[in-house]
Amino acid sequence: MANHGVIKWVTFHGLYDLGYLLRILTQTYKPGSVVEFAKKAGEVLGSIYDVKFMAKYCNGLMDGLLGLKKLSKILMGERVGAAHQAGSDSLLTARVFSKMVKVYGLARQAFEGFLFGIGTKIEKKVHVLVVFDSPSYYHPCFKSHNYAVPMGHGASQANPWYHHQSVREDPWLLLRQE
Repeated sequence: MANHGVIKWVTFHGLYDLGYLLRILTQTYKPGSVVEFAKKAGEVLGSIYDVKFMAKYCNGLMDGLLGLKKLSKILMGERVGAAHQAGSDSLLTARVFSKMVKVYGLARQAFEGFLFGIGTKIEKKVHVLVVFDSPSYYHPCFKSHNYAVPMGHGASQANPWYHHQSVREDPWLLLRQE
C-alpha cells in the first residue's frame, strides 16, 4: 500500500487503530518500540495524517485536546450519521481534515507522518530515482559531431559518459535534486 502514491491515511487519534491495522496486514507484526512501529507503519502504509495532532497547531482548537465531535462542531457544525459508526466517523474525520487544511491554510506535508501520542515521525518508504547529470568537471574525451569524420579510425565521436581525468569527488554520489 505504501507504494501506491495516491493513498493517504487520515485518522483521528489513530495510534491504536493503525497498530491494529498493521497487525492485520502483516499477520505477525508486534513492534518492540515506538521507533520500530513508526518504521513499519511507513513501510506498509505510507502517508499518514492525524487530525488530533494537527489540531494542536491551530488557534482555537484547544491544543488538540478536543474530541472529534467537538472539533467537528467548531469547524463545521453538526455531523452526518451516528457517532462511533465506522463509516460516519471516517467521513467526519476526512471532512474535518479538509476543513482544517482550508481554514487554517495548513501545509499538509508539514503534518505528514505525525500521530498524536508519539514523538517519532512516521517516514513513508520512498523509492528514489537517481538521475546523473554531467558534473561540472566533466570534459569529454572526444568532440561530438553530427556528421561523419574522415580518418576517425573507428573511434567513437560521441561524448562518452566517462572521462580519463582524476576527480576530487566520487561521481556516483552526485545526485540532481529537483
